Amino acid sequence: MANKFDLIIESALNRYQGINFLIGDRVKMIDNYTKHEWWGAQPALKLERLKGLIESGDNIRVSAVKAIRPSTAQSGHFQDVDGYYVDIVREAAPGLMYSNEVYTLPDYLIELQEDYPNLAGETPDSQKRADTSNIKPEDVNIEDDEGLFPRDKQTRGDGHDNKENPTDNTNIETAPAGKSYTTKYMEN
Repeated sequence: MANKFDLIIESALNRYQGINFLIGDRVKMIDNYTKHEWWGAQPALKLERLKGLIESGDNIRVSAVKAIRPSTAQSGHFQDVDGYYVDIVREAAPGLMYSNEVYTLPDYLIELQEDYPNLAGETPDSQKRADTSNIKPEDVNIEDDEGLFPRDKQTRGDGHDNKENPTDNTNIETAPAGKSYTTKYMEN
């Protein structure tokens, strides 16, 4: 249990130790991201799909954070690295990520969107639906003294099918009773 607790604490403190991004953070692209040298060095198909993700208006979440040059030994200042790559994904609905649309970007091309205390962030306009509910409340008119549900109409209908169980036994014609199978055991 202590090991799991340490991992949770370490991941929560990563933001304050120079990483700035945590898995699940909502991010957006910086201004003028297309003028950056990294953008120009990427294949055209990747840039086209990445623009489609950005222009979709959906939330973009961090799915992984990786060091540019990962450390091989945990000695000294192993947390101090030159930079990070961040995997971003499109969020189709709260908690539902498109796993086939993962893009790896350097951390300087994106910026964190602070959503505290609402960690889900704003719902994008593309995911909002028009409210089709038509609620027009009206006052209830109670016409009789017994209220909205009179006692005789609650479980027995509206009075036409009020039936009572008979008070005496009713004879029902049945087949003759079968012979008892236990008589042959009792004969011995």
